[in-house]
Amino acid sequence: MLISFLLWIGLGIGCSVFWGKKAPVEVDLPFQQGNNFDYSQFIQQNMKMINEIYATDYEPREFIVDTDTGSTLIQNLIEPKAVVSMVEEMRVKGLEDKDQILYIFKHVIEEYDYVLDANHWPTVEETIKTKKGDCKALSLLLMSFWLSAGFDAYVAISNGHMWANVRYDNRWHLFEVDNDIERKKIYNLPGFYQHPLFKIFKDQTYKRKRKQMR
Repeated sequence: MLISFLLWIGLGIGCSVFWGKKAPVEVDLPFQQGNNFDYSQFIQQNMKMINEIYATDYEPREFIVDTDTGSTLIQNLIEPKAVVSMVEEMRVKGLEDKDQILYIFKHVIEEYDYVLDANHWPTVEETIKTKKGDCKALSLLLMSFWLSAGFDAYVAISNGHMWANVRYDNRWHLFEVDNDIERKKIYNLPGFYQHPLFKIFKDQTYKRKRKQMR
């Protein structure tokens, strides 16, 4: 239960999640400034615990989230068809792959407000309508844009945070949707983005395998 608690206690960043039909309910305890709690120290401890419990190879695993209309696979929140017309309006098709990817990323960062919302999993259409979202909402939106433009992409989750990844130049590139200076200092801790607990692709989720305990 301790590892379950530590995985998602978070910074109020917005990625407290549930996975699997029989998963226990996780606890949301947003970080409060001035409570003598060193979040960066917590993250380092949490990453250490994850690496002690989980191997660095992955296995398929369902990832279930709670939406306003009920529980659903997270893949149902990835909606490239919902942004087809928007990608066409951007007129990125004539650009080099890297320039297309950066143009789309810049659009999401500049046109959508980053807000903390730990418990809400919006659809892409809802995020487009409200013009705001947290790491979950904006990462899934960014992934949907990239997929619609013809790129391979996935989102990753670890330490209560989500970020997006896209493939070009024959390798994966990481993109962070949260530009908050203080939080980015935490994300830049060595190993924060390495070997995320979950990798969520359009058609399948993968989770790090648990190590065989002796």
